[in-house]
Amino acid sequence: MGRRGKKGRFFEYRDERNADLLRVFKECILSALPTDGMCQIYRKMVSQKSKRFWVSEEQARKVVSYMMKGGDISYMSDNKQKMFAEIYHRVSKLQDQYPEALLYLLVEEVVSSEAPCFYMTPESAKVIISQIKKRCYEQRLRLLPFLR
Repeated sequence: MGRRGKKGRFFEYRDERNADLLRVFKECILSALPTDGMCQIYRKMVSQKSKRFWVSEEQARKVVSYMMKGGDISYMSDNKQKMFAEIYHRVSKLQDQYPEALLYLLVEEVVSSEAPCFYMTPESAKVIISQIKKRCYEQRLRLLPFLR
């Protein structure tokens, strides 16, 4: 079983998100200028396109449904507000095209489509990349006795 988030919820797409973030990290490192510091690289990373919106379909459906009823999401972090606003906008456009479609199918379609960015802070990206590096290092250490 995977690790739980800070609120005790399991994020089912964690490994997939981390792989996508690592892909972008490598691209940013390779394209970095010699004068770029790691802070600039992490800022650039989170602004890159992502393979999908990194939120579960269920959570996105709940929030979009809430927004459709006039619910206010200003209690959320700035990045989450922006992400859900984009999801809501795309779902609304699809709803105009397919008025008979079920909301959960429209949300599923949107959430699994390419996102304009990662909707996370550079600091969060740094923590995730550090965790990935640590896991890779620990795996290599476990394999060392077999390589001798």
